[in-house]
Amino acid sequence: MQAQIDKRTKPQILQALEEALGREEMLMGQIEMLQHQLGACQKPENGERIEISEEPLTATKIPFRIDYYRTTEKGPLKGIIEHLPTREKKSFKGDGREAIAGFITGILPVFAEMIPTSKANSETLASEEKAVVPPRLMERIRAAYQQELSQSSEPA
Repeated sequence: MQAQIDKRTKPQILQALEEALGREEMLMGQIEMLQHQLGACQKPENGERIEISEEPLTATKIPFRIDYYRTTEKGPLKGIIEHLPTREKKSFKGDGREAIAGFITGILPVFAEMIPTSKANSETLASEEKAVVPPRLMERIRAAYQQELSQSSEPA
């Protein structure tokens, strides 16, 4: 097999090299930007975390997952709560406090009396004592959601 000979002139080769270096610089800039965005999405390692001080018995842990989302940019807030071991799910609209409380009490009937619910619209709950989600946690959820909204609305 015969090697192919490059028939470009020296100025053409230098121009191609210059273009390749320019593309490389542009790609390196994009990589740095993506790494920065990834870092912003990750949880801070030194951030405030609630840790279990004692190791719980595995059989007594009851994990849930709550996802909040919008189906349109200005649409209503919706969500899904899921009991992870059984994959049982319930969807809700708004902040979902009553739906979340009802779902959890359905999974944990023993705690039904301990989790307060309200017949009023969950958005009008004023008293922290009536809140199902601890106020500090709800503030953190709202702040993270607002940050996500502001980042998604920025031009790319």
